[in-house]
Amino acid sequence: MRTAVYVDGFNLYHSALESRPEMKWLDLKAFATAVLPPNHTVVAVKYFTARVKGQDGSGGPQRQDTYVRALEQHIGGFEVHWGKFTERPKWRRLVEAPTCIDPPMKHARILQRDEKGSDVSLAAHMVNDAWADLYDCAAVITNDTDQCGALKLVRKLEKKATLLSTVNLTKRMPDTLNDEERSVPKSLRECVDHVRYFTLKHLAISQLPERVPHRSNGRFYLRPHAWSV
Repeated sequence: MRTAVYVDGFNLYHSALESRPEMKWLDLKAFATAVLPPNHTVVAVKYFTARVKGQDGSGGPQRQDTYVRALEQHIGGFEVHWGKFTERPKWRRLVEAPTCIDPPMKHARILQRDEKGSDVSLAAHMVNDAWADLYDCAAVITNDTDQCGALKLVRKLEKKATLLSTVNLTKRMPDTLNDEERSVPKSLRECVDHVRYFTLKHLAISQLPERVPHRSNGRFYLRPHAWSV
């Protein structure tokens, strides 16, 4: 079965990778292949993300750039589609007010950071590719219920839809998770034909080579030191 993989990079990062730097050098095609049944052949991988901003010289933008370039060289049929981050000050209600302030604070002004454009772009590509008959099954890595409308359209176009779920990531294999632990929103489950749950094992066995060669100029892209196993 021809399968195109659509990766919500923001969702994957915060649900599975943010606290696991040793897993961030992830081969997205190998990862999807490991999670999907063996009758699926991954023919395309589309990665939807936004460029990170450097904070305190952390090197985040450089690591992200190295990672994306390594994926472009290593995976045939790989595409990256860039959204953007926006920052703006907003007032938010406090869950627990500081006890040292009298009268207690009920709200605080924070700098809110949002990703814009990636979810819409993912939905548009997934539907357009279905219409163009580029795949038999769309495998989507997300937990965003905003994708329900696009997934329903994919199925109306007589394509299959599989969700690769980022919820409840544990060291156990998927068949050991009970119904309570399978907390994919009901509205999202109802939009797809199948839900596949991945584990830390799937991430661990799907890492890129430490050195990813460029196809033409002899250069190598190296796993960032901060992501060392």
